[in-house]
Amino acid sequence: MTIPTVNLNFFSDPVPFYCPACGRKIYADEALQQPCQHVVFTGESLTGNWSWHTVPLNKRFKENMQRRYTESAAAQTYPSFTNYLANLHIDTAVAIACEIMISSSAFLLSITTSDRGCGGMCHGTLYLIIDFDPA
Repeated sequence: MTIPTVNLNFFSDPVPFYCPACGRKIYADEALQQPCQHVVFTGESLTGNWSWHTVPLNKRFKENMQRRYTESAAAQTYPSFTNYLANLHIDTAVAIACEIMISSSAFLLSITTSDRGCGGMCHGTLYLIIDFDPA
């Protein structure tokens, strides 16, 4: 079972976004702000960077990825598990992050900006997994 997804698509710079659990500003001025305790995962499509903000979930994610690496042809393609993780596409990282979340109080928030508005900007997508009860 995967967690629910909320997609917010903007055709211009998105408005600041506040954590729905505690009200802390987590996205403003085209950048992720210091995440609160409810933001357990972040990822950015433009940079391809992603990170966990809780140790237990990071550990579960890496164990899951290690198993996938060992059981697949990736072990023949990438010289090491570290190299495999470093080259993991953001869409794959987000999908697997959603798969390993077992909390019924979590959801994926996808904030996307595009160049459909007035101008040539393209900021990509910011991914946040928010958990109302991060335990």
